[in-house]
Amino acid sequence: DLDSVSLRCWNIVDFDEMDRALHLRGSWRAVSGLLRHGYLQRVELVDGQLVKDGEEEEPEPSVNDAAGTEDILGEIRRLNDAIDDEAVSRRIDQLEAATAGILSTVHARPERAAEARRFMNYYLPTTLKLLESYRLMEGQSYQGENITSARRRIEAILDKLVSAAREQQDKLFRSESLDVEAEIRVLETMMAADGFEPRQTP
Repeated sequence: DLDSVSLRCWNIVDFDEMDRALHLRGSWRAVSGLLRHGYLQRVELVDGQLVKDGEEEEPEPSVNDAAGTEDILGEIRRLNDAIDDEAVSRRIDQLEAATAGILSTVHARPERAAEARRFMNYYLPTTLKLLESYRLMEGQSYQGENITSARRRIEAILDKLVSAAREQQDKLFRSESLDVEAEIRVLETMMAADGFEPRQTP
């Protein structure tokens, strides 16, 4: 039997309750067959009940995680050098600058890495894939309808990605701005209490 501590951190499915709820018979046989063949991971049958280990918490991003983002940014720079279209290259320059600002902030304030998780783990890697496709299509001697249409779509989404990167960069300073405002208010209150009146600068 599982002790009370184990029961608190494991999820338990009662097959009798499952059969009644779904109007089935012998659902445990199907599940036990899946277990025997290795289709279900981190689960086991205990006294006719399916016992599943609780989900592990996703680790918080850290400064070390930003190293992968820097590698992706390096690949984007490499592609930027290879892409001939000047307008696209300008957009990539803007995206690089905003992303560099995000990474710089994450390095300086590791506790804010989670705020940029989606940008670093999804937006940027997807951008790299799109630019790889763009470079491949740009190099084709025949620019047919499919190639031209795909290139235009990538060019359009780059504008949105630049805006998203700049907004993400600004969002990372939201709490910083609140902290600054709070510190200034406390400082002004203390100065007023000590009789220091602010003077107008000429």
